[in-house]
Amino acid sequence: MSNLYCLKCNKRFPINDPIWRCDCGGLLDIFHHSTFPLDEIKSRNKNLWRYREAIPIENDANIISLEEGFTPLNEILIFGKKIFFKNDTLFPTHSYKDRGATVLISKIKELGITQVVEDSSGNAGSAVARYCKEAGIVCDIYVPESTSASKVFADQKLWG
Repeated sequence: MSNLYCLKCNKRFPINDPIWRCDCGGLLDIFHHSTFPLDEIKSRNKNLWRYREAIPIENDANIISLEEGFTPLNEILIFGKKIFFKNDTLFPTHSYKDRGATVLISKIKELGITQVVEDSSGNAGSAVARYCKEAGIVCDIYVPESTSASKVFADQKLWG
């Protein structure tokens, strides 16, 4: 069973309550019992949503996905040591933030929320804006005045 719980007082809330904090002012976290049916997972498309049972979305019709996941694992040598890194610049918004945005916006859609506000210094705002556009959710992104103009322009051009 999935639920929200307060990190301050441990009060529990249903997972589908559209709330962001507890009555006591504490922040909320998610408890979700995950399962991993390996045979099913192996047969699914290679994207983040193949691990469907580990993500607290109740109705698959609410999933907003741009096929994120499974970026290549690249190897480089640094001071003679092999270092592996994920090339997440291949994601739709060129950022690892797409992983979180697909889950966040899918849950927001499931809750029936039609407008969001996000503050960001770059990548998270771009990802949230892109996935909101896909979901038909109104989205306002606020960035610091110091955010590079090229970043803001590129995001507006790509995501509208």
